[in-house]
Amino acid sequence: MLRYLTKLSYQLRDLVDYLAAFRKDEHSNFRVEEVVSDDYLGAAKKLHAKVYLSRGFVSEKDVVDGLLTHHADPHQKHSRYFVVIDLKTSRVVATARQIELKQGYGHNSFAIVKQANLYERARRMVRKHDPAKTIEISGLAKESGVSKIAPLLLYRAMWHHSLRSEHTLWLLACDVRLFIRLKLLFGAGISKIGRVTPYYGGDIVPAVLDVQNSVTNLKKALERANSFEKPLRRRIVRFMLNGIPAKHLNSRERDA
Repeated sequence: MLRYLTKLSYQLRDLVDYLAAFRKDEHSNFRVEEVVSDDYLGAAKKLHAKVYLSRGFVSEKDVVDGLLTHHADPHQKHSRYFVVIDLKTSRVVATARQIELKQGYGHNSFAIVKQANLYERARRMVRKHDPAKTIEISGLAKESGVSKIAPLLLYRAMWHHSLRSEHTLWLLACDVRLFIRLKLLFGAGISKIGRVTPYYGGDIVPAVLDVQNSVTNLKKALERANSFEKPLRRRIVRFMLNGIPAKHLNSRERDA
């Protein structure tokens, strides 16, 4: 009972925090984009290394010239980076990435498959998916004090990219609080697929997102929300659908 009440308390606190962030920052001067320039790529990797070092996920020997070594982070060569830019300063203030298939490695391209403590049934499910259509979400990092909406901008941009690219599955290694927040975003579309696992210096929840059914699951989550959640969930749904590539959705998803 105590664990249930603690979890509920975190969920309610997150709902209030996110509602405040939306009210304050949904019309802010942030821009999110996929990284195509070397300057933004370098800034994204430096922010990734800085935040992971500060949180104890990596050690000082893993960082050289402000960047994670390829030994510490072997996935950076086959990752697609996204950044949030503060237009007032032109600085990268948040970043995340999609780890993509590494040729010849199949599902072992993804860190979570090799290192997380997955349920066996979940491991079998993951391996049924085409690894070329599978993505691992990784490297979320945000400057201290930057709005809570920055990670949401990143997840929205990566989700839209995955819809355009017809990805079928997201693999995620989330800390417990991030997993709860992603459940608020995606509802039943995201699910836990393993035991809490020590991973890059912290405990994580292994999870998956069913990309191709995620729009329908957003609709279901809104319909099932209680009276306290519903105003925030409406805001989240409107936010997530803003700019969605509708031509890449099927008729059922467009109706949803």
